[in-house]
Amino acid sequence: SRIVLYGDKERIVELLHKYGSSEKEFDIVATSQVIEMGDHPAKAFIAKADSSITVGFKDLAAGKIDGFASAGSTGAMMVGSMQVIKPIEGVIRPVLATLIPTVSAEHGIRRAVLMDVGLNVDAKPEVLAQYGLLGSIYAKSALQMENPRVAIPLNCFNLQNAFSTKCLILYKYQSICSLFDFVFDFLGILASAFTLEICSLNTSES
Repeated sequence: SRIVLYGDKERIVELLHKYGSSEKEFDIVATSQVIEMGDHPAKAFIAKADSSITVGFKDLAAGKIDGFASAGSTGAMMVGSMQVIKPIEGVIRPVLATLIPTVSAEHGIRRAVLMDVGLNVDAKPEVLAQYGLLGSIYAKSALQMENPRVAIPLNCFNLQNAFSTKCLILYKYQSICSLFDFVFDFLGILASAFTLEICSLNTSES
């Protein structure tokens, strides 16, 4: 297996040499366009057909590569995953996750999974419920967490609608929430008692 790099070939080779690597160790697919952070993701994905993100997703869909990652436009990556690759049946929206440290006298330093960290500005209750399920599966399979506790930080919502949102998730979507250990976190986003926390973009960026 070889890593395939997409983008400005001259710049890629320059950076490889700078950090002590050789272009012979990689396959390089030269592209001439860049989807900028300020571009409209959906429009740019189509208009900039020779961008690294657009070409990368096309190659992924064609089976030329096994996976595709980018540090570029998050919005364009979502467009590619939804429009080119298509979501797994039943998944409403993709979600970004990251590991964060939690500290307590009882447990010491532990790690937790935080979802969502930059993809969806204002996730609906049914999407949050599904994040809990997706995150729980990820925590168990990839991180070997035996029984991850899933929480929604209180500061994810204003106090006025916090309890109504909890009720929506617990009761309207109880068929989803019953599949994982769901609790409601009054202690904030870094509470050490939980191993997976779900929130919206405005909380994760605050």
